[in-house]
Formats: sequence, C-alpha cells, structure tokens
Amino acid sequence: MIAIKVGVEGNLLIGPAGSAGTYSAGVRVVVRAMKDQRVLSTRSYRVSATAGGSQAAPFTLVTETFTVPYLQEYASDDYEIVVAFEGSKPAATGGRRAGRR
Repeated sequence: MIAIKVGVEGNLLIGPAGSAGTYSAGVRVVVRAMKDQRVLSTRSYRVSATAGGSQAAPFTLVTETFTVPYLQEYASDDYEIVVAFEGSKPAATGGRRAGRR
C-alpha cells in the first residue's frame, strides 16, 4: 500500500468590491487511477482565510492520509490527484413558473 498526504496552498484574493473579513470555501481532493480514471478515494475539506486591510490572504490544507494499492514501481504513473473548489448550489431565481390555465 502507498500512503499519500496532499498539501495545498493558495491565496484569497479580494476584488475591488470586496471587503475585509474571513472567507471560507469547500475543497475536494480526489485520488483516481490514471489507467481507467476510476475514483479510488475522495474527501471534502473546508479552508478559510482572513483578509485584514490587504487584498490577499494565504490559506493552507494538509489532508489526512489517503491509502491506495501499490501497483508498480512508479506510482506517479498509476495515480492522479485532483484538487478543486466545490461549487455552491445555484441561487433560487425568485421568478414565477408559468402554470396551467
């Protein structure tokens, strides 16, 4: 078996309309087999960063250990690690649906 820990580092960037504060986002980490793109393990995490007077603030994440089978000498040829922000649900539009008359 191979034990993998994933480390992620990034920056919160606040645009011109943004304001100082603490922001958080969901991050998903996926380990999948490159041979057939099969997902072997997936986990969700929450990261946060606090921006004071500046327009940027760092965040870091170190995952728990992922354990995957040892297939061949070069594991980098066997596995792919995907890190992505998780999207939020679309907001309700508030408009009325046309009904039957």
